[in-house]
Amino acid sequence: MKRRIVSMLMAAMVGSIMLTGCGEKTESGEPTVVETPEGNTPLVEETPDVEEQPEVEEEPVEEPGNTTVSISYASIDAYYDFFDGKNKVNVDAEASAKTYGDVPEGNYDIAELKTALEEAFLVEDANISYTILTMEDENFLCVVRYASSENSGLQLNWTGVITYADGELNLVDCYTDGYRTYATLFNNGILLTGGSASAGEYIDEVCMIEPSGFIVPYRSVYSVYGTWIADDIRYQAPFPEKLDEIMLDENSPYDIAALNDTEYCVAFCSSGDDTKVVIVGYEEGVDEAADKLYATLEYLGFTMAEESIIEEYQQYGQEDCEEVVWKEL
Repeated sequence: MKRRIVSMLMAAMVGSIMLTGCGEKTESGEPTVVETPEGNTPLVEETPDVEEQPEVEEEPVEEPGNTTVSISYASIDAYYDFFDGKNKVNVDAEASAKTYGDVPEGNYDIAELKTALEEAFLVEDANISYTILTMEDENFLCVVRYASSENSGLQLNWTGVITYADGELNLVDCYTDGYRTYATLFNNGILLTGGSASAGEYIDEVCMIEPSGFIVPYRSVYSVYGTWIADDIRYQAPFPEKLDEIMLDENSPYDIAALNDTEYCVAFCSSGDDTKVVIVGYEEGVDEAADKLYATLEYLGFTMAEESIIEEYQQYGQEDCEEVVWKEL
């Protein structure tokens, strides 16, 4: 009986310990001491100290097909130093030739380049502006534009493409517009240029400024009128030797004079080495002179096409992008 009572007391004590949270530490951090009946050793339950581990930042996991591109802004700094007159651009022999010698070989700060261009174009007080193009490979190009002031008699504008490499700035390519010509640059590097070359010639050209800075023509529409037609046929005919045959054979069904006598416009639509020819407004059987012109062009080896391709050759994706914003200096 006595053993039974002792067992019941022991069970009650153990239950009490479990309910109150056995082994908890006090606020001071000391372990909790559990009192036992007289004659027994107190039970001490210690919680082992756990060393805190430093937080480790998880590295981002790249998804398949994605690459991390490291963008260097050294070129941007170099361009702005050039704008501030703290850096110079190198013009080598090749670049000078593209300016038709207007800018001789040498190193120029922004003011010196302006002086050289003003002397070449006989203009004064050129307005300087720029834009930065971000190319597909995250390469930055600087495009600087010198525009003739409204007071200048001859409205000519010069635009140069500058690249950054090995700590140096280099003029790579350039183009001019104004005085019956135009140039429109888009933020993806597409350049539309062209205009009137003479009273009987007009050109529209689609170019692309590549990451290297070079301006590469992609498509063009060269339109000629009247007496200019025969002159350009001589230069562009795939089989020019047939021109001599036409001129020497009095009975030839083809007539070189037919190229001059027509009032139609002939458009040469080119893409690379491929050229298609369109007689604008031509309808078979309506005009005898136009029919003879069409037959002569075919005989000379030209690929004839419908008028609808003209607009196609004047486009190269610029409808999906915006014109650049020029920032004045």
